[in-house]
Amino acid sequence: MLEMKKARYTAHHICLELKNGLILSIPYYWFPLLKQARIADLKNYKITPEGIEWPDIGESLTLNEVLNSAGYPIPDNIDD
Repeated sequence: MLEMKKARYTAHHICLELKNGLILSIPYYWFPLLKQARIADLKNYKITPEGIEWPDIGESLTLNEVLNSAGYPIPDNIDD
């Protein structure tokens, strides 16, 4: 079973580190609430059994959602 360990941030991506060492680098544009959030809000996260949540912005992601992100709309202009 995949389990999340921690999150870190770059200018364009959120990097989710799993306990098995795998790092998922996800562009912010996949998740508009994360893209618009302040860094202080992003740093206030909680790892849950299902994934990760950011209480200050009311966003949460499960590993299943991240790994099967086809359910999230990807904008035409991905250079943002």
